[in-house]
Parts: sequence; C-alpha cells; structure tokens
Amino acid sequence: MATSPRGAGTPDRAGAMSGHGGDVYRWAREGNLQVEEILDFSASINPLGPPACVEKVVHRALARLARYPEPRAEALCRDLARYHGVEVEQVVVGNGTTELIFLLPRALECRRVLVLAPSYIDYARAAALAGLEVEHLLLRSEKEFRLDVERLEKCLRGGELVFLGQPNNPTGRLCSREALCRLAVGRPDVSFAVDEAFADFVEGYLSLAGRAPANLVVLRSLTKIYAVPGLRLGYAVAGREAASRLRALMLPWSVNVLAQEVGRALLQEGEYVERSRYVVAGWRRELAARLRMLPRVQVWEGEANFLLLRLGEGGDAVELSRRLLGRGIAIRPCANFTGLDRSFLRVAVRTEGENDWLVRVLAEELGRA
Repeated sequence: MATSPRGAGTPDRAGAMSGHGGDVYRWAREGNLQVEEILDFSASINPLGPPACVEKVVHRALARLARYPEPRAEALCRDLARYHGVEVEQVVVGNGTTELIFLLPRALECRRVLVLAPSYIDYARAAALAGLEVEHLLLRSEKEFRLDVERLEKCLRGGELVFLGQPNNPTGRLCSREALCRLAVGRPDVSFAVDEAFADFVEGYLSLAGRAPANLVVLRSLTKIYAVPGLRLGYAVAGREAASRLRALMLPWSVNVLAQEVGRALLQEGEYVERSRYVVAGWRRELAARLRMLPRVQVWEGEANFLLLRLGEGGDAVELSRRLLGRGIAIRPCANFTGLDRSFLRVAVRTEGENDWLVRVLAEELGRA
C-alpha cells in the first residue's frame, strides 16, 4: 500500500501535476496544427460518433437558451430514475462525472480515500483537494492488473471511500460484480464509488445502478458511449442519504440546457448502444492482435474501448507521444498514473481505418528507436 500525504497533489512523472487525454486544443497550439489535423487516440470516446438525434435535439433546444435550465436537471433525473428503476431522489446529475468525483470525498464524510493503482488520476486528486489522506492499492502487472477483492477487504479499516473503475481506467479490467457487492454489504462502515464511465462498451455488463447496497455509489457517464464529451454530462445513482449530501454540495445550474435535453434523448438510443458495443469490441480485438505483432510491445486488452500498452527495452512512451504528435497522432502516455512508468501508454479504439494508420505509424516509429 502506498500513501500520499493530506493535501498533496497527484505527482506527474512526465512533469505536470495532473493530465488527461483529449487536450487537443493545447496540442494544436503547441504544434502549430489545426485541431482537425489531430487523430486523437488519447481520449476513449465512441469512434462511431454521436447518434443522429443529437443534432436535432440541440437545434430544437437552442430556443431555450434565453431561459435558465432546471437547477438540478429535474426532468433528466426523473428519466434516469425510470431507466434504472430507482427513486428520483437517488439520482444526481452533474457536469460530467468529474464534477461528482470531486464532490464525493466531502459529501460522504470519509476519513481517508483508497484508490487502486493504476486508475483514473482524478480519484486521488479529488481526495487530496478535500484534504484527505490517499492510499493506493497497487495492482500487479504480473497478475494482469486484476483486482483481488479479498486483498482489498484486508486493506479496509473503516471510514474509507474506495474508488473503483468498472472497467478500470487505464487497464480496462473488471472485478467480480458479485464479490464487490458482498464486500459492500459486509462493510457498511466503508463507502464505495464504482465508476462505470466505460461500462456501456462491455459486452454483457449489468450496471450496479439500482442493484447495489446504500453505501455504494454508481457513477455513470453519458459522454463516452454517446461520443458527446463536449457537452459534459454524467450522473450518480446512490442511496437516498448519499445522494442528498452530494446534491447539497452542487452549484445550481451546473448542467446546461443543451446537455439536459440531449441527455433525455440519449436514453432512448438503446439500439445505438448495442451496435456500438458490438462494433467497437470487434475493432478492439483486431487492434490488440495487430499491436501484439509489433516488436517489444506488450498489450493488455481489457474489456473497454481502449488498450494499455507497454514498450519494452527502455521504451519511452512520453518521447514516443511527442514524435507521434508531430505526425498528427495523439496517444496517452501513462507516466502520471500511480503504479505505471514512462514505458506505459494507452490508446483508444477508433475506426478500422484509423486503427490501421496507428499501427503503421507505430511500427515505423518503434523501428527507429
């Protein structure tokens, strides 16, 4: 177990305090490029693009821009409650799941935060900004980065908030749903936040929303599977008390009217989600197979719409990312994920032709190393 001091930032061994994929505007400025010239494999968004309904809904909702949106996205909350079969008081809509992640450590009144490593870097950052001690449970590459729930249970002392990705980012791994629920039921003195941001890409996945004990908060994203990250839209499904505390900390009108209206329409796009899941899974398997053929590249395929890679023999993913950006391709170096180093990178699954181009350019650049 690794521990970070209270109030500490999240170290970034690539040089910054924090970082994410998808920062195409900054990369375009620094590289004297147009945003449209960058093929972005750093952000894991549905490569099929938004459903056809989005443009129509946005156009229709423009007439509402002269009015304030509903302060708490009440209509969308009602739709989401019906969608998951829960009470409306259990649903909280946010300006992306990021807003909710940063509020949870304060809302749940926990004493410390336990985060898997590697996992999404803002879990630890949210805890640090709340002034809480952060502990990391290191997942082992030799164990394929899989979480042993019994090992997690042994780390719990009571009063923690545990962040878990289902599937985890950047490994794409799932843990046992049944084992996780048993753990939550058996430890009512611990809060669990299960981030299902990429769960819609997982074949056969059954969401924990509405099917979990009261001390388990489920975070869901509408921006990944529906390819609308620019709208910033996510939500939490939680027990009544946890949802009330979370809602009390939120600013009113944090979700704009366009996002609210699009969110309501997206819930009707079940066929689009099923098609996306099937198509992207096929592209993921094909991309993983082709990347495994490259020399000195190790691949963890996972269950999501991205792949974790490791460069062998002293390979530097940070330097590789700079070279690739010069050729118009953005990847996600993983040096600022606790538990990983400069040899790791993450690539999103994009369309068949774009994946083909990535493999070709990677083969050329790795051949020069």
